[in-house]
Amino acid sequence: MLRVDRYLLGEMIKPLLGGVATFVVMISGHMLFNVVDQIVEHGVDTPSILTFVALQVPYACLLALPASALLASSLALNRLASENELTAMRAGGVGLGRVLWPALALGLVASLLAVGLAQFAVPWANHRSQSLLQRVVAQRPGLAFRPGKFTNTGAGLDFFAEQVDREQGVVNNLYIFQRPAYRETILLVARQARFSEHRLDIGPARFYAFAPGGSLTWGSNEGLHINLGQLQFLPGLTAKKLSDMSLTELLEERASRQQVDPAGGRAVTVELQFRLSLAFACLVFCVLALPATLGFARGQSLVGVLTTLVVVFVYYVIMLWLRMAAEAGHLPPFIAAWLENGILLAAALFALWRQR
Repeated sequence: MLRVDRYLLGEMIKPLLGGVATFVVMISGHMLFNVVDQIVEHGVDTPSILTFVALQVPYACLLALPASALLASSLALNRLASENELTAMRAGGVGLGRVLWPALALGLVASLLAVGLAQFAVPWANHRSQSLLQRVVAQRPGLAFRPGKFTNTGAGLDFFAEQVDREQGVVNNLYIFQRPAYRETILLVARQARFSEHRLDIGPARFYAFAPGGSLTWGSNEGLHINLGQLQFLPGLTAKKLSDMSLTELLEERASRQQVDPAGGRAVTVELQFRLSLAFACLVFCVLALPATLGFARGQSLVGVLTTLVVVFVYYVIMLWLRMAAEAGHLPPFIAAWLENGILLAAALFALWRQR
């Protein structure tokens, strides 16, 4: 059977690599499309754009591995079933469970690779991509201003602009909130401000000072200048987020949060459990491939392969819904993360038992 195993694995490797490459291009392209208006239309250099896209590849691989493993197993098994090779193997005394071994091996390797990506490559790439965006914004502070959105500088200043014209370098209806510690909060309102290199020139403005005791002081000035180069926009990008942490760092973070609040580690637990469940979905999908393909193998039909791809799409949609439910506290993180894998694995094993 070792020769048959090598034969089946050989049939699966090429579709696996092709599937990963295809899904990575699609996912990375989608991520690039989401930020293209911010990084292309405003003069961001090409090396930074290419670096940003390259840093999305590890996460795209993590998302692509389950679908690619399922696609590779389905294509290989569909060809064997449609050409009656599986029938000949079963007539020779080879059970379906034995035929499934190469797919299980492929799924296990893909799952371990996904765990490695989640542990090392994805956190590193996420942190580097966020740092890259931080540097781009630091070089062009105007990119941090978005109409109708608050911009936090991390230095006690918050900006809110109703309109932003980056081509003209003009901000209309600007509100600046200053929140110094142990002092009054100041609101500055200006009709217009202009970008000048790393400086924001604010025209005539009115200010309102709210003292801790509740008193209000107001006045006006002829204008002022803010050195944007000294501000650190988007401070959350420099702090390590959960998505930037490795699996071991998530375990340490959960333990430290639970020491302060027993329920404080929910967000960390959700991130950890869903990252692991997504990795081991590769193994579950490879088990699912055989019964799904056999059900539609007659007539050299690819319906079984298409069915498995629909399952992947539905899987990701439900996974997002379950994650939101877990983050909101409606479901325990472990159940929300592993529920889909458990249902699919049980359905696959039952289907194999029916077709034995």
